[in-house]
Amino acid sequence: GRAPGAAGAVSRLSCGRRMLPAMCRIRLAVLFLLAVALPAVADPATPLTVMTFNIRYGTADDGENHWTRRRDQLFALLRQQQPDVLGLQEALRSQIDEIVAAVPGYVFVGVGRTDGRQAGEYAAILVRTGRLHVRRSDTFWFSDTPAVAGSRSWGNTIERICTWAYVEDAAGVPFYVFNVHLDHQSQPSRERSVALLVAQLAARDPQAPVVVMGDFNAGERNP
Repeated sequence: GRAPGAAGAVSRLSCGRRMLPAMCRIRLAVLFLLAVALPAVADPATPLTVMTFNIRYGTADDGENHWTRRRDQLFALLRQQQPDVLGLQEALRSQIDEIVAAVPGYVFVGVGRTDGRQAGEYAAILVRTGRLHVRRSDTFWFSDTPAVAGSRSWGNTIERICTWAYVEDAAGVPFYVFNVHLDHQSQPSRERSVALLVAQLAARDPQAPVVVMGDFNAGERNP
């Protein structure tokens, strides 16, 4: 869980869930995307495109909205938008593998939140290889022991994580991407998780620009 550091002024940001009508019938948390002090891309005529998407875990009993009935809509959306960076929340490893197979040209980083390997939901980051290269990445847990896989401390009954990546474009211009998924029930957990996130951001080395994205499970009026 050591804090980490892709290039580009974001002029086009996408929140994927609004593109899928079927998803509107599924209760999803509020998604936020925050871009902080991004550098100029090597080619300013081609803006960096970043997307964040809670795709809902694939084993959920969602009836007509089950993953197998909506995944093709997601694949079509990604082919259309071609984001340079895609942050997923609630993604199971099987879903990530399907996405990478259906929409070639991406690599992903991240681990399952349950065991730090493949079990449980990911906060995966997918990067378009035709434009960006991942230099390093890691995942930390929102707890008193952020480097311990599966740890929980602050009132959340399930594990909550952040995956980050340090990325460079073809010209070697670097930036960080942090993808978070905060707790859906515990306000103290959300508050302490954000405090840990801020500390991790402050400790990143080098101090390259950063994009923070994810599912914060909080509305605009959340204190």
